Formats: sequence, structure tokens, C-alpha cells
Amino acid sequence: MLWIVTDPAADLPGYVVEQFGINVVSGRVSFDGEVFRTGPDLLNTDFLARWRESGQMPPVTEPAVNDLGQVYQAILNEHPAADIISIHASSAMSEVAQRARVAAAACNPTQIHVVDSMSMSIGVGLLVREAAAMAQQRRSAQAIMDVVNRMRSTMQGYMVTENLDYLIRSGSVSAVDRMIGGLLSVKPILVFDNGKLKVHDQRRSRAEALQTMSDSVVKAGFAHSGMRIGIAHCFCEDEAPLLAKEIAGALKPETLLVTEFGPGTATIGGPGALAAFWTAPR
Repeated sequence: MLWIVTDPAADLPGYVVEQFGINVVSGRVSFDGEVFRTGPDLLNTDFLARWRESGQMPPVTEPAVNDLGQVYQAILNEHPAADIISIHASSAMSEVAQRARVAAAACNPTQIHVVDSMSMSIGVGLLVREAAAMAQQRRSAQAIMDVVNRMRSTMQGYMVTENLDYLIRSGSVSAVDRMIGGLLSVKPILVFDNGKLKVHDQRRSRAEALQTMSDSVVKAGFAHSGMRIGIAHCFCEDEAPLLAKEIAGALKPETLLVTEFGPGTATIGGPGALAAFWTAPR
């Protein structure tokens, strides 16, 4: 038997988590002194609603080593022969993958396979969903890892933000990108490169930036079949479905996920951030 583990940074829609029996290790978020577990106690939609109401970004804590270890051990206690594949955000942007390795070493390193997705948000989610779907088909751990690694190697991600303020606060952009964001009144378009975000382009208006991102995804994905596409956003309820429809209409993906940013990703992109990720298993 094989189990798939991730954390809230994958930004997976709740129906996907339920459909495929994915184990999501909770982090923590605090509103007015009240602490919630991300995922079980506070869905992404509820988090964004509370944030919008309060007007202030709350403190967010990623899953700790102990949180991960408890989930691993609970699975192994009930299913001693189980394999676990644990998929997390890029280690260049999050500490969870490294914490997962520590937890795995303490539990059973031969049965727990930790994957640094080299991505973020629904880019992680696409890998998790694919792995979970294959696990339901009773594919082997090695077969799933082979597909996940191929998908990771073709993963591309773009993000449009209102500005670079949240990215600067989170330390997610370089000094050069900070200078670009500070000197130019533009809408940045960021791209994932080797597990990190960097400024890829900039446009004078949001409409131009979104169209450029859509065109970039379509151009990059045209030569691929069986695509998996994910769209994730923070307070872009109208734009996200339109972007998904435009990209999907051109590329005809096998999987299309549209979701909201969770607490971790929202602290990076900020209000108005809209991301598109795609990958292909073949």
C-alpha cells in the first residue's frame, strides 16, 4: 500500500484531497490570537475571507518536523509495510522539504520518499495529485517517483503580482528584482527558475501582464500532450477562471485545477497574485 503526503503549500482544492485520500500535514495561522490549523480548521477560502476582513496578514507557521513525523508514524503504525511519498514546496522557498527529510529519517527512511518539488503552490499540487491518482491505481512507489521526477523536470510556473512588496518581505526575490520593482511602476511577471522566483517580464497594466503570462504558458506548452495545468490566485475570483479557460482552450490539458492560495503562498504573492503552472508526465 502506498500513501501520499503533502502540506498546505500545495494549495490543493479540498475535493482533490478528499477524492484521492491525500494526507495534508497542517501548519498554523493566527487571527487575533486565535490559532487555527491550516487545512482541517481553516480552508483556503476561509483564510482569505478572514484576511480580507481583518486587512492584515496574520502570522503563518509551516509544519514542523514533529507534525510531519506524527503523520508518517501514524501511517506506518497502521500499515507497517506501506510506502510513503511526501511532496513539498521548493526548498529554496520553504523549509518543509528539509523538515520532512529529518522526520523521515527518524521514522523509517527506507519507506518514506521525500520529494523537493522545485515548485510552489498548485505546481506542487499537480505533482501531488498525479502521485495520488497513480497510488489509487496501485502503481509501485518507483513508478510513481519516475513520473513525478519527469513532471518536475518539465514544470513551468508564472505569476503576476500587483507589486513586489510581499515577495520582498518574504525574501523570495533577488536584489536585482527588488531594484526593478522599486524603480518601475509596472506589473511584474515572475517565472520559476531552478526552484526560485525571478522577474521574467513586466508590463504597464495588469491586463497586459495577464495576457503575456497566458501567451507564455500557451507557447511553452504547445509541443506537449497530456498536460496538467493549475491556476492559483489570491483575491482574483473573476480573473482566475477566465485565465484557466483561455489556457485550457488552447492546450486541451488532461488535468485542470483552479484554486485559491493558502496562507503560505498568500504571504509570498500577496493580494492580486495570480499564478499558472503546467507540466506533462511524458
